[in-house]
Amino acid sequence: MKRVKWEQQVKEWEESLRYSDPEKIEVNTLLNEIDFKNKIVLDVGCGIGRLTIPISKHAKKVIGIDSEKETIDYCNKHKQRKNIKYIHKNILKFGGKDFDIAILAQPVYDNFDKILDSIKKALKQNGRLAIIRWIDKGNHYNELLSPFWSKNKPLTKDVEIFSKNFTRYLKKKFMTQKVVLINTYDSYPNKEILAQNIIRDSPIKFTNKDKIKLENLIKKYNYHKIKIAMKLYILKKK
Repeated sequence: MKRVKWEQQVKEWEESLRYSDPEKIEVNTLLNEIDFKNKIVLDVGCGIGRLTIPISKHAKKVIGIDSEKETIDYCNKHKQRKNIKYIHKNILKFGGKDFDIAILAQPVYDNFDKILDSIKKALKQNGRLAIIRWIDKGNHYNELLSPFWSKNKPLTKDVEIFSKNFTRYLKKKFMTQKVVLINTYDSYPNKEILAQNIIRDSPIKFTNKDKIKLENLIKKYNYHKIKIAMKLYILKKK
């Protein structure tokens, strides 16, 4: 990746963290529901360590893996604790074993069934998996993006298939111990930055006309409190 592009990417990552979940409700829910003490943890698709770092303060060791080399390079450059190790690897080719807990936040739609297989193999016999997934109800981002989904039918179809099969895939490999609703929010300094972040992070391609429409929709919301609803699934290996 060229230096200018890389620096821009880093700036965007850090900006996203700055506006995301200011009260840390998501990670605090995770820490309240799961005992990480003396546990070896696998953070699948760790990104830039949003969950890896706070969990490492409570766990024996955390391994963060991600298929994007740039995110792992960033993590290694900014590594804050000795009990964290970051690995550039796709979970489907990981091959690691003997983890007490695995974390999968916002799972991707592709190969979800195979991803669960790989995670199951990486866990100890009584290992547990925590999945955090956005839900539609009570989610302002979904409300803002819904008028534009029809423009991207292949992606919409992938989302529908994933949602339809999500529970079935889980039941094949894991036992559900608990499901916890998480209500949190992102906070932006103004509506312009909110619009920029949505356009940048969304897989939808926005035309100039779409951008104007989005900006008008945003006026109906409090940009200091864009609500996000998620579910935390706590699962035990079968």
